[in-house]
Amino acid sequence: MIGTHIYVCGPDSFITSFTEAANGIGYPKSSVHIERFTPTQIKMPSSFQVTLSSGERVQVSKEQSLLDALLEAGKRIPYSCRVGRCGTCELKVLEGEIEHHDSFLSEEQRKSNHVILSCVSRAKADKLTLDF
Repeated sequence: MIGTHIYVCGPDSFITSFTEAANGIGYPKSSVHIERFTPTQIKMPSSFQVTLSSGERVQVSKEQSLLDALLEAGKRIPYSCRVGRCGTCELKVLEGEIEHHDSFLSEEQRKSNHVILSCVSRAKADKLTLDF
């Protein structure tokens, strides 16, 4: 049906099979919404530095999420799920490349490189500037 949105949650194998089938019949990607039980795996994370729009800098260790580093620095960041599926902790990115590990943002949003989900996503390089 035109305009119908489909919401799918479950293990990765189920989500992958379903989305491949939906793509195979031409179902619009923007109408298929997924929710994973766990966040995507982060491969070999490295530390990075975040510069806030105020000029303040926050170091994010490889053992920390961006969200945890900002909270530890006393920043009030809204959050809910901590596994990259709800979008509550979304922050605007002014500069730097993002390594996305969420299952919330659309491909278009990821490619735009303008938003990051601070609970699971990280900087691809050693620096990131946020509009916060």
